[in-house]
Parts: sequence; C-alpha cells; structure tokens
Amino acid sequence: MTDPEDSFGQLDEAEAVTDDQTDSVQTSVEQTEADALRADADTPANSTTSTESRRRTVAPRYLARCRFCRCKFKQRHIAVRHEGRCDTEVISQCRYCHETHTRDNDPTHHLKTCEAYQRAEKRLAEQNKSDATDTDETTEASESDDDQFARTYIDPQPHEFQAYLKWGCSDLDNPLRSYFGLVSLMKEHDFNKYGLLNTTTEIDGQEWNVDFKFEDSGIAPRNAANFELEEVKEYRIYVYPKGYDSYHDAKSEARKRVNFLISPRWPDIESKEGLKTMSNPHDLEGYDVAVTGSNWDFEQYPTVLQQGLSALATQQGFRFNSPSPIYPADFDEDRIHKSSNIVDAELYVRVLKGETGEVIAYDGTLHKISLLLAGDREGYAKSVRDDRNCPGHYHTATIGPRRAGELIGNHELAKEFKHYHVRNPDAVEGTALENPKIGVSFQPSVFS
Repeated sequence: MTDPEDSFGQLDEAEAVTDDQTDSVQTSVEQTEADALRADADTPANSTTSTESRRRTVAPRYLARCRFCRCKFKQRHIAVRHEGRCDTEVISQCRYCHETHTRDNDPTHHLKTCEAYQRAEKRLAEQNKSDATDTDETTEASESDDDQFARTYIDPQPHEFQAYLKWGCSDLDNPLRSYFGLVSLMKEHDFNKYGLLNTTTEIDGQEWNVDFKFEDSGIAPRNAANFELEEVKEYRIYVYPKGYDSYHDAKSEARKRVNFLISPRWPDIESKEGLKTMSNPHDLEGYDVAVTGSNWDFEQYPTVLQQGLSALATQQGFRFNSPSPIYPADFDEDRIHKSSNIVDAELYVRVLKGETGEVIAYDGTLHKISLLLAGDREGYAKSVRDDRNCPGHYHTATIGPRRAGELIGNHELAKEFKHYHVRNPDAVEGTALENPKIGVSFQPSVFS
C-alpha cells in the first residue's frame, strides 16, 4: 500500500487563485483581527441609506479586501499580515475525487476518507496480486510492463535551437574560398528586380525551399593581397518546407525551418570605424555561422547547411562563365571548431490537455523545481506563471547550475523548465495543437 502521506503530493491540480487586480489582497491576518475588522465595518454607525453617501464614506475607509474571505482592511500592515494565511483560500485539489483543499485540511485524513483514492489503491493491489500468481504469468506481466513503459516514456522532440557554429579552414589553400563563391553568386543575381534568390533541395525525402540573400556586416575589408573586396557582406540562407511562399509564412505556422547567417573570419579581423570590435578570439580563418532553427534534430543542422549550399551552387554559372565555386564540404561536421557554442536548445513533449495539472499546480512540479535550495539561499531561480490566455498558458521554472546539480546529479548547466500553449489557444481548439507542451531548454546566460 502507498503511504497516504507520500501520496498527498498528488493533490497538485490547484487553480490559480490570485491575480494582480488592485482589489486583491496582498496579505493575511489572524482570524480574530479579521472578525473584528468585519464587525467594525458592519456597525450601524458606518452604514448610510444614501448610495452617494456610502461611496463617500466607504471609499476612504478600506484600502484592500481579501478575495477569499472578503474581509476588509483599513491599514496596510494588517493587510500584509493577512497574505498567504487566509483560511478560506483553496491551495490544492485531490487528483482522485477533485475535492478542493485549504491550507488547514489534513492530507492524511483526506486520503483515509477519499473513496476514489481507496478504489484506486484496491485496483493496484489486485493487479499486483494477479501478476505474481506463477512464473509464466510473472514473465507475461513483465512483458506487459515493458509495453507499458514504452507507452509511458516517450522520446522528446527537438524544438527551438540557436547556436554560433564556427568552421576553421586554415588547412585549405584558400580558407575563404566558399565565401568568395557566395560573393560570386550574389553578383550573378539581380536582387532589385527578382528579390531573394530561390531554389529547392531534397532533405530526408522531402522537398524544401532554399532562399538566399546578403546583408551588410560591419566588418572592415581585409588588408591582404588576395582580398579584393571593398565591402564585406554576410550571407543568409533560409530553408523551409516546400509549399510556403516565404520563410516568414512557415515560421508563423511553427513549421520546421532554419536560417543560417554566414560571416567570414580571419586573424586580426577589424570592424568598420565606429562599430563594436569584431570577435574572433581563436584567430580562426574560416566562418562564423549564426544558426536559428526549429524542429530539426540538433545534430542535423550542419548537414542542412551543406544541403542548402549545394542547392545554391547549382544556381551558379548562369551569368558568369567561370564563377568562383561554393564548396559545401568546407562545412563538414568534423571541421566545426571547439569554440562553437549553443545558445538555446529545447526538447519537448506534447501532453493531452487537462492532464498536466500536477505540473502547473500551485505546489506542482514547476513550483517545486524553482524552490530547490531556496531554504539555503543558494544559486539562481526564477518562476513565471501566466494564465491570462488560458490555464497554464505560460509557466516556467529557471534554475542555475547549482540547483540543476541538486535536481539531477552531475548536471552543471542552467535550465528552463516550461509548460506552455500556443500564442492563441482559442484559434486551435479541437486540433492537436490545443494540447500544451512541456519542455526543457538550456539557459547559458545563467552562470551560477
């Protein structure tokens, strides 16, 4: 049998019971004080038959009112004492019978009297007894347990990804040869007349759009004999599903996509006058590629970049007889420099709507994560609860490395745990997208 005291941790599905309205009480007081204040407020001397007089009399007398017990407060310090102590505030809900509970309820007593809980425990005991009848049945039950395990634990899906991937190509005769290939491609296309250069490629058996454009970089031209460019451009490559008119359209519908911003790097690189100094701490000669994508496997991004470059290479030679070629192999995964860094990487699972109460409850999983080491005042933690669009619309718990190690042994990276719905939940009601996501992502900006 499960210890009832341990099981009371399952009474997690509490509704949000406070808000930021000006008439919300910020605090709580002893019940005797509340009763006295209520009695004082209801005396005949404080009442009036005129509505206008009542407004004039009552408005200045009370600065707050408890939204749970409706007690009024004249003084701020008394209202402050009342916060979090109101006996009528609902703070949890039994997951078996859905009865709500206040802070004065005894969890052990409730589970002893909860018929729904007792029935669930009885079914579990009967199942365990049936599974242990003989060896064959035990083996069969183990296989069934394995199946159940496969259904209970599912592989998370990759979501948002952002990184700065750096390629060092100093072993090549011309480390920047692919950059000059992109310059050549830019000069072949009339962007003013046709807009972005568009082509397609095949990835994983599907056809994808590949768009190409250039941007100003702020990098000063290199002072070298073999570098004859007066302007240093950066080149952006978009990859998104075939069937969409633009990358923006694919992004607005949260489709799988990625964009790469390719920028050249060389030792002693300098910025244009008046701009922030360009970063190249390892004096690489090669490329710095800013990657922003969604829904691809994380390790797939270098391959997608190569596929996009290969598609663009087929567009060369339409205007120039001997264009400077693009070499996708320059961006092989084994050339990625160790100074590359991941800025954001999220894995998530989508859970049926209404089944995540234990995660977003007042004292649920996210709240408990944010309280790790809270008593010792150690490390970093941040909690966000936004239920304005729907219950559980955007809840997060962010913890620093110290608390991450407390949550999972040997972990040293800050993380953000979150539960969230799409931006406009009403627009997707009745579809699979109405179900919320539970995700975990890196938070490299938090160091301690």
